[in-house]
Amino acid sequence: MKLFLSVFALPGLTATQGLFNVGKPKQGETIIVIVIVTGAAGSVGSIVGQLAKADGLQFIGVVGKNEKADWIVNELGFDAAINYNSDDLDQQLAQLAPSGIDLFFDNTGGPIQHLIVERMNAHGRIIVCGLIAGYDKEVAAARPSWMSVLKRRLTIQVFTMPDHFHQAPALLEKLTPLCNGG
Repeated sequence: MKLFLSVFALPGLTATQGLFNVGKPKQGETIIVIVIVTGAAGSVGSIVGQLAKADGLQFIGVVGKNEKADWIVNELGFDAAINYNSDDLDQQLAQLAPSGIDLFFDNTGGPIQHLIVERMNAHGRIIVCGLIAGYDKEVAAARPSWMSVLKRRLTIQVFTMPDHFHQAPALLEKLTPLCNGG
């Protein structure tokens, strides 16, 4: 029952809206999602990854623990995972996304956000759905360089589900067949 409550409630709606209607992925693109270990960000990110895989997209997840990395790759079917607590994040990104990153679904913000933006392809898209790494901070963390955004001609779109609740029936139409094995 918990599975269906998560998938057909806010996490699933947020994942579907963000990936397909905001991000508009295309076949052959490399997508990076930040999957945080705790709370709602993890539930959204894990669903985004599974939706991307079901749509035939290459998908790399970023998590905070090796156990979560194993889980998203071995259980959820992500192509790869990066532990953001690693010392060689830039090298891992270079190895896992040698052609760059086309779509970045950001649930957390934090230091890895800068490295991902630096690896974005021209005309890439960034979906900002949450910034959980900074919610408890008194001073906001530095964001990626506007120069990097400008040079790459990136599109950045922030969204939250309250603006899109009217689309819930269409989002559920997309989700339901996937949950029924279709």
